[in-house]
Amino acid sequence: MLRRCCNLGLLGLLMMGVLLACREGYRIRVKSDRHPLSELVEMRATLSDPDAEDPVGTMVLAQDTLDIGDVPVGKQVRIEVPFSVEGDAPIVVLQCKAECGCTTSECPKEVFYPQEGGVIPIHLYTDMLDTGTFVKKVELYLHAKPKRRFFYLRGRVYKE
Repeated sequence: MLRRCCNLGLLGLLMMGVLLACREGYRIRVKSDRHPLSELVEMRATLSDPDAEDPVGTMVLAQDTLDIGDVPVGKQVRIEVPFSVEGDAPIVVLQCKAECGCTTSECPKEVFYPQEGGVIPIHLYTDMLDTGTFVKKVELYLHAKPKRRFFYLRGRVYKE
């Protein structure tokens, strides 16, 4: 009985919070755009065998390490890493993670289908680096085989 009263009390507080938020002019929004993975979930639902493993494609990078050469301190470098998709199923890039703040990556928010390709934009800010050689790692989390891929940037920063 006590548990039921507590649940009703919490529900009442929640409803009161929503009503107050509406009265104060706050809007509660629900995103209408679909997440790229929703398409893959729908594909899986159409499989004839529910116990079958999810079909996933493979991301193939043109190269795992890119040497960008000599770059002056203070310059921002934009690199596009091309890739293609092989296999019978599409892939999705779930997350792009760089090892430090001097390197950032924009994760594409789309589904890539077999025999198609795409690019992953990477930005390198050399004003945050010491002079000399560097190697920076970007980690990609994928709905693909393998689940993680690594990409490396290599170069040398110099003072002008």
